[in-house]
Amino acid sequence: MSKTRIAVAWAAAMIFAAGIMTYFPIMAVPRTVRRFLNSEPVHIVAHLFLFAVLAALIAGRLWRGPTARRLRGLLNWRTLLVLLLIFGVGVLQETAQLIGRHLPAFRAEEVFDLGVDLVGACIGLVIFHRRRAQHPT
Repeated sequence: MSKTRIAVAWAAAMIFAAGIMTYFPIMAVPRTVRRFLNSEPVHIVAHLFLFAVLAALIAGRLWRGPTARRLRGLLNWRTLLVLLLIFGVGVLQETAQLIGRHLPAFRAEEVFDLGVDLVGACIGLVIFHRRRAQHPT
């Protein structure tokens, strides 16, 4: 499976899971586990992880070949493209959650989540570039 398909599948799964989990909350698990999973720190770590992985997958697709060898730095048009794609996926994910909860518009919580998503993307890009610097293609 190509890196593009993996990144698209990862993003689609994130959006789908956000919508499904809103419609069907986790009820079959014990209350203490449910309370832990619904806590804000776990929520933030989950967003950071999901979007860091997605950013690394997208970056792996964009930074390859002879052109990528000349673009050594982290700050270039490809970084901006990754962040824009991450922002779009984040908006879709938050919209799926809003639809599931029957809420009319973005609130401060959703804007905060989008910020966390972008921080996760930056973490993923930094990890990707450090790994790439250690193991050049």
